[in-house]
Amino acid sequence: MISENTEKAKSDEQNPEETIQTSPSEAEQRAQEYLGQLQRLQAEFDNYHKRVTHERGQISQRAKEELIVQLLNIADNLERALQATGKNKDIVQGVTMIFNQLMQLLHQEGVTSMTVIGERFNPLYHEALTRIPSNEEEHTVIEEFQKGYKIHDKIIRHAKVGVSIQEEQKNE
Repeated sequence: MISENTEKAKSDEQNPEETIQTSPSEAEQRAQEYLGQLQRLQAEFDNYHKRVTHERGQISQRAKEELIVQLLNIADNLERALQATGKNKDIVQGVTMIFNQLMQLLHQEGVTSMTVIGERFNPLYHEALTRIPSNEEEHTVIEEFQKGYKIHDKIIRHAKVGVSIQEEQKNE
């Protein structure tokens, strides 16, 4: 049995043309097909890699935004504490230092507060809580109940505002 396999291998070596049953044009066509498959697989992998990298960045950004929104609530409470404690200078100074440190951290992360008073109401930036009779042009933000914030150019918290209406419309 071993001698049969050895003889068969020797005969294959002696007649390589017989073992190749495809013509050169068929081999070239096969090579082109394999090359096309390889290129498609490489493109699919590149697209997969780009998509995964993009998704990771988005997940990281969303997690960062969620944390910042929670920190903004703390900043609001510190600001209220500063307004409420006007008598004890040590407490005011301590709370002011904490507030400034928090705001500096948020600023380093690209967070900025929005200026809304006097602006025309825009539902993309503002959340109207009430309408207030005023001599101001209608739909103008005249009171801010809670600051709005952006991280870079994305709104992460809408400003809660009061919007003007014409005084005569209130009587209707």
